[in-house]
Amino acid sequence: MARAKLILDTRAKSKTENEGVFPIVVRVFHKGPRMIRLPYKTSKVGWDAEVL
Repeated sequence: MARAKLILDTRAKSKTENEGVFPIVVRVFHKGPRMIRLPYKTSKVGWDAEVL
């Protein structure tokens, strides 16, 4: 059975240099972790990890 979680990818290489925003990814765990990037980005201020 797979598990999925929405996360903000805050790794330095994922940051958009000029804009200061990070991609939103779906992290899937099934026989090993995998990250699937979504076409959405936001800043750390705009991300509320407590709600998810």
